[in-house]
Amino acid sequence: MDALFYLTVISILFLFGVFASMLSKKLKTSDVLLLVIFGFLMREFFIYFNIPMLPSSFINITALFALALIIFDGASRLKFKEFDTFSFISSKLFFIFLAFNFLILTPLTMTLFNLNLLNSLIFSNLMSATAFEVLSLIMKKTNNKVTEILTMESIINAPFTVIIPFLLIDFFKNNPNLNNFSLYIMPFLQEIISGIGAGVLMGVITFKLMRRKYSENLSPIALLTSVLLTYVLAEQLNGSGVLAVTVLGLFFGNSYIKRKQSLQEFSSTTANSIKILVFLLFGMSISLPKSWDFLIKSLLLFIVYVAVRLLSVEVSLPGLNFKEKFFLTFTTPKGITLATVSLTLVSLSSSFFELNNLLFLMFLYSLLTAMFFVHKSDWFLNKKVEKVAS
Repeated sequence: MDALFYLTVISILFLFGVFASMLSKKLKTSDVLLLVIFGFLMREFFIYFNIPMLPSSFINITALFALALIIFDGASRLKFKEFDTFSFISSKLFFIFLAFNFLILTPLTMTLFNLNLLNSLIFSNLMSATAFEVLSLIMKKTNNKVTEILTMESIINAPFTVIIPFLLIDFFKNNPNLNNFSLYIMPFLQEIISGIGAGVLMGVITFKLMRRKYSENLSPIALLTSVLLTYVLAEQLNGSGVLAVTVLGLFFGNSYIKRKQSLQEFSSTTANSIKILVFLLFGMSISLPKSWDFLIKSLLLFIVYVAVRLLSVEVSLPGLNFKEKFFLTFTTPKGITLATVSLTLVSLSSSFFELNNLLFLMFLYSLLTAMFFVHKSDWFLNKKVEKVAS
């Protein structure tokens, strides 16, 4: 009875997901916003009719599965030999933006929302992410130096913005009072080394076997299995599963593998399929605050966030004109990275619920703002790719 009920709920979720994707194509917009809204409406429907929610164990497994796939897919896009001027500029912009977010947004978040240091650092980190799945829509409309920078930035920042929260959680778990670092730095470093070691080991074994042999039926499944086994192995060794999968993705992206393109398409397709479930579950995990005070503070925080982004663009790319800087500033939508990490955190501990609600509002503000600027991209940008001063 329970199994049939939950299977029905999951079927309805995917049905809503397909409907949202079809509707978004008709409206010529991203399906991300519709998926989250549908998820939130389903939560309200479940609460109103006193219908049981999906068990936390299912949400936790789904979030971890999605996390592993998304990390691998993002890391595999980073090909060292293809790094060019745009890659360097995008990396520079991301790391400056990340540093300013930590320095400015972290203390402000702690002050406005009374979040602890760990939650505030995670928030600042996730606000540095940009969504490739949303930005890819821009490239269909125009081919410009600014869109090249944004797209490359979204590829580069994905692994970092996913890894950092879990490294922070592990560090704070071992050293909650942040005193006597010397006692905890070695276990923390050991966790990083174990994660990298597990990723290297699985990468060498997996891709040595896949270098010359390809099976249309078995190779995609073998790739998916290696991603999950890498995560599990690292965690069993008390290492970072997130870091291990990142290393595996880098191995895949930078090694010769027979029919790599087909395998990467399978990886991306699988990640996109589970994306529907992640965004719907993200919407179902949201409990909107009842007070206007929370909303006003979140808007104030978003305004400061925009100012921080503009400052980062000014420092990183002084050679751009006013319109291009504005476009780079406001077109930073949050997407699957933020949703997956947030969902994973909530499934791990109830202490992240308030952070989850704040992340949703920032997700909403950034997505709506980005959608407007993408719609007006013809006015902000030239059609031609040009060189840009770094």
